[in-house]
Amino acid sequence: MLMITREQRIAMAISHSKKKKGVIAQETGISAGALSQWLSGDTKSMKPENLAAFAISTNVRMEWIATGNGAMFKPKHDMTMVGDLSSLSVMGNQYPIYKEIILDTGERVIQKTEKSTYISTDTLLRVGADPECIEVVIFESDSMMPMIQPKALTAYDTSKKEIKSGKVYALDHGGIYKIRKIEVTPDGYKLMPLNSEYEKEEYTKDQFDQAFLIKGWVCWWENFSSW
Repeated sequence: MLMITREQRIAMAISHSKKKKGVIAQETGISAGALSQWLSGDTKSMKPENLAAFAISTNVRMEWIATGNGAMFKPKHDMTMVGDLSSLSVMGNQYPIYKEIILDTGERVIQKTEKSTYISTDTLLRVGADPECIEVVIFESDSMMPMIQPKALTAYDTSKKEIKSGKVYALDHGGIYKIRKIEVTPDGYKLMPLNSEYEKEEYTKDQFDQAFLIKGWVCWWENFSSW
């Protein structure tokens, strides 16, 4: 079986979209010259945000364009879940929702629920997140109030685990799902809950690496008020 090259997949995506390159360039912000380089193979690297925008414009899967893995086309959205048809233009992938579960043994694990949610691809791209690397978890704690309410859906980008001072990260702390703002200190890291009832925690880099697993950069969360 012949392997389809990335250049061929890009050409197939454009053909499938029935759009001219100029229209795709206008929709994605990618120049027509850059698209021509994609088609010719003259460029070896593509920014994830450009690749994601191209996938949205041509209505094919980003992973298929980049690697050839999986199906070319995205599954059709379940229209019964969409209240306003005009919102389809800003809707992106449907992400499964995970939740922290306490087992009979007392162990905490993150398990997939039967529910899912849509997050606007446009929103993710505007903040610099990769729509292909998003995981959504219900955050039960009030430790990040008032920014994040208890039981809010939170989304993190698993491709961004490098610690940048002042950014907010999703963490696995011995099976417990935590969200903290992390500040880089001369000796390591300071974990900052936003709720003043919770204490700040300081760790050396070695202590942090032993105690925590960085799940990703928190790029989106629900904003609501409870009754």
